[in-house]
Amino acid sequence: MRGSLIVDFDTADGGLSTRDNESPRGFAIAGADGKYAYAEATIKGKYVILNSDSVPRPETVRYAWTGVPDSNLTDRSRLPAAPFRTDVLSPPEAEIQRRPVARQVRMKMYEAIIDGNGSISSLGIGGKQFMSNALGLAGGTTVPGWFGPRDLSDVRELGPGRVLCGDSEVEVLYDFSENEMDWTITNRSGNGITFRIALNPKVSIMSMDKLLAVSASRGSATLGIMGVTKISQTEDGPVLEVSVGPRLSHTVKLRVGN
Repeated sequence: MRGSLIVDFDTADGGLSTRDNESPRGFAIAGADGKYAYAEATIKGKYVILNSDSVPRPETVRYAWTGVPDSNLTDRSRLPAAPFRTDVLSPPEAEIQRRPVARQVRMKMYEAIIDGNGSISSLGIGGKQFMSNALGLAGGTTVPGWFGPRDLSDVRELGPGRVLCGDSEVEVLYDFSENEMDWTITNRSGNGITFRIALNPKVSIMSMDKLLAVSASRGSATLGIMGVTKISQTEDGPVLEVSVGPRLSHTVKLRVGN
C-alpha cells in the first residue's frame, strides 16, 4: 500500500497542463527519512497527485530541483511552473543528472553540436573551436532564465538541416545549409529576452555597428554574424547578445568562411 501527496497550485485560470501533453514529470517525494524518489504524477484540475512505491508515506516534495531538470508542468496558458521544494534538507553531496540526447551537424565547411538543452555547445570551423566551453551562461548559446540558462529541451528535427528547440515560451530554430546558418529566436512571452552567443577566448571579433554585424576569426577560419545587438568581452571570451522583444522573433544570420 502506498500513500499519496497532493500539491495545490495557485494558477490564474485554476487549471494545469504539460507543455508536451504527457504526464507531469520532474516531481520527487520523500518520507520522514528524507530519501527522495521520482513520483508518478496525475493532474486533477489545479492539483497534482503524487505517489511512489518507494515512498509509502510521503511528507515532502521537490519539483525540477536538479541542475538539468526533466520537467514539463505548465498552467493552461502554457506558463511553466517554477522549481520548488517543501523540505529544508541540505543539498546532497552527489547528484545524478540526466544527459539529454545531443544532435551533431556535419557540413563541408563546419560542424556543430546541439546539446539536449537546445544550446549550440560546439561550432568547429577549419578545425578550430569557435564556442566557449565555460559553464552556465558563459558557454555556447543560451537564453538566460531564473536559475541560469533556460532549458530548451523540447528538441525536434523538422527536416534535413532544421532543428527546433524550445519550452512553452521561447523557441530557437536552427537552420543549417552548406556554408550558412540561420538561428531564429521566437519569444512568445510578455517580457523581453536575451539570446547569448559565448565565443571561445581565442576568437577575435570586429564589430560593424551600423549593420549589426560581427566578423569573428580564429587563425584563418572566419565567421560572419549578422543581427547582433551587443558585444562584450569577458574572462571566458567574447559574448554576443541579441535582444528579442515580447511576442517577437529575431534571426541571427551566420556565414562561414576559411
